[in-house]
Amino acid sequence: MENNFKSNAKKEFNLDFGTVISTSAALQTIEVEIDPELIMKDYARVFTANLQRVNHDKFLDSGITQEKVFDYFKGILKIRVESVQNNCPNWRKAKALYIPAWVQFAISRVGEYIDRKRGLKFVPVYEEQYDLSSMLEFSITLSSWVEDGIDMFKDAFPRDREGDPDTMSLAVIDNYVKGINQVPSINSYIAAFLGFKLKSDNNFAMLYRIRYDDVDFISSSLLNTREIM
Repeated sequence: MENNFKSNAKKEFNLDFGTVISTSAALQTIEVEIDPELIMKDYARVFTANLQRVNHDKFLDSGITQEKVFDYFKGILKIRVESVQNNCPNWRKAKALYIPAWVQFAISRVGEYIDRKRGLKFVPVYEEQYDLSSMLEFSITLSSWVEDGIDMFKDAFPRDREGDPDTMSLAVIDNYVKGINQVPSINSYIAAFLGFKLKSDNNFAMLYRIRYDDVDFISSSLLNTREIM
């Protein structure tokens, strides 16, 4: 009897009730809001001060202010989000804009990301108005600092809609950068810099179980790094 029990315990059941073919469930969309007030505003202040430091006389004649730099950065962010949404009427003209290296690196991570394993689609969301004519004029002034060693790139907007998976799956929650996956720390810095937040925080926050540095530490580290200026 005991041997029969052991034999039966090892038996495998192959049951088929007509559901052999599995299908994917509909994707759940996670809207990742961009909040440049979190760190980028302070970055604009430090970036402006750096322009003045490297060429004081040019800075005095330029009319550049921290507010104008910040507005310029916000316009660049909005154009990137518009291009991801296939709704960028100013795309051709916007390619003439000069984009500082760190800002270009950050926006290159912004885009749509689909996690098919989890059935999630991450999309960037950002509401902002911009005046492209003013941005183009400001870009010409700003680009003159290239000769002073400030790294900037023209025609530097990403061409595709895809975002970086390691960055788009991060968000600032309770003043910490948190994520769904284990990613390199540089991605957490970009997410904090862009102020990534969950639009539907209550619905998806439980998925973000991996914690990275707090925003204050990241802000201090970034703003004291000469290389990103």
